[in-house]
Amino acid sequence: MNTTRSRLHDGTRLNGYTIRRYIDRGGFSLIYLAEDRHGKVLLKEFFPLDCAARIGGVIRPAAGRENEFS
Repeated sequence: MNTTRSRLHDGTRLNGYTIRRYIDRGGFSLIYLAEDRHGKVLLKEFFPLDCAARIGGVIRPAAGRENEFS
């Protein structure tokens, strides 16, 4: 899987948090170091890479799985 294309970019703002950097991925998640006004936190984004892809900032079904989500 190409995690680079699916992960959020450094500096992305999400519900009061700012993504500082991508750390790793798990089976169903992408893990980031983020920060809010209280300090640093780890964020886990539910993102099953075998089912979905982020293309141009939009989450879509992974190639070959489009019919499973219609």
